[in-house]
Amino acid sequence: MDTLSTLSSVGGPLTDPRKKPKIFRTVEIGTCQNVEFLRRALEESDAWVGRCARDILNRAKLSKSRQSLGLVVLSVRELGFPRGAQLQDIYRAADSQGLGLCPAEVGPQLRLQYPDQPNGELLEIAMEPIRDSVGGLNLFSVRRFDEGRWLSSIGGRPDRFWDADRRFVFVRRE
Repeated sequence: MDTLSTLSSVGGPLTDPRKKPKIFRTVEIGTCQNVEFLRRALEESDAWVGRCARDILNRAKLSKSRQSLGLVVLSVRELGFPRGAQLQDIYRAADSQGLGLCPAEVGPQLRLQYPDQPNGELLEIAMEPIRDSVGGLNLFSVRRFDEGRWLSSIGGRPDRFWDADRRFVFVRRE
């Protein structure tokens, strides 16, 4: 019996790599001419931008052309790690399922283009980590809490351990 299409020994469903994961949302990147323009758009949308997120946003490369990207959200458990995993293993598992890392611009663009994010939802952007001004590696995080919609950042070292319920946003490769 194919263990990928059954429940794991710890009770969590595993994703079948033969099936293309469902697109959660499509976002447009390349819509802002520079980081300052993107930052202003975030401010005008009433999104909160964390201090470290502002720092790595200043270092993010923006697309020079408009592109539509199909995004997929999967938990660490759905990627095959019912007890959690390190970031490098999460990325490897996603790659084997036809998913790619997001351009860094996806974080702020998803924050802008996802105004109806449910309260309590937390999405980590699977991306190449960006070094902040003190040398730490960070990922963007798109969150919604009672106090509002946030573009945050979170530590993104390759050996960082993530629990099984954490949810990551990937780009679906065609």
